[in-house]
Amino acid sequence: MKDLIYGRELRLMEITAIGFRLFVDNIKTILKGVFLICLPISILVYLIQLRVLNVYEILDAISQAQTSISDGELMALSKQMGLNNLLTLGISVFLEPIFVIGVMKAVKQSLDGRKAKGIAVYNAALLQEGNVVKTGLIYGGCLFISSLLIFPGIYLMVIWYFYLCCIGLLGKKGGYALAHSRDMVQGRWWRTFGFLLFLSILGMGWNSILQMFFIVLPQGVVRDVLFTCVTYFTQGYMTCCMTVLFLNREAGLFGLEGLAEKSDAEIAENKSE
Repeated sequence: MKDLIYGRELRLMEITAIGFRLFVDNIKTILKGVFLICLPISILVYLIQLRVLNVYEILDAISQAQTSISDGELMALSKQMGLNNLLTLGISVFLEPIFVIGVMKAVKQSLDGRKAKGIAVYNAALLQEGNVVKTGLIYGGCLFISSLLIFPGIYLMVIWYFYLCCIGLLGKKGGYALAHSRDMVQGRWWRTFGFLLFLSILGMGWNSILQMFFIVLPQGVVRDVLFTCVTYFTQGYMTCCMTVLFLNREAGLFGLEGLAEKSDAEIAENKSE
């Protein structure tokens, strides 16, 4: 697989097939990440969803009663909804990357013939959290503002699609990670967008199938938290596919030097743990 990934530009179906093979090869590591990292995140997501639901219930009650709402009350509800959106964005930008980068490292080590040891890849990802936060502030802020206009938000999301790969596998920091991702997408925006769209549809299909197994459970906090947690398996697979595309494109555009240097750094990290 390594020679194939680094040897020529892969087609979409080849990327998803290789991604699935790497997902299966690293399933134990992904499983540990899901329960150690994603389960607490799932609880946070559920609590935020409760806050959002509370806002909608208040608005629905006001609508049914056909009563007016004061400017102060409207401002308070708007602030609460804005805070909920920021909390959700914060989870995706600051917390989920620990799991995502850990899976990336496991995939890279698997390709290099070095089996991921327990939760070492997540410990290594956690050490990069400072860089993730700094870059995430730029990424999340720009994405939040541009998303108000929809199309600029989509554009930025695509050109910065590989920024976590640049942090986790190349060790790039701040704006350099965003700039390198942009360089990787430049001239391939529509191809990258098509891959991202296909992967998103595939992920929704996976989650729809997974949801069928939770119908038998009584509705409530346990079912909602467990289902959200299990969907991170889907994200694990999508991360494997993204990593394959990143490695394939990085090797084709910039060669293997950066990847080889980071591989040595990863070995040093594992030895020090």
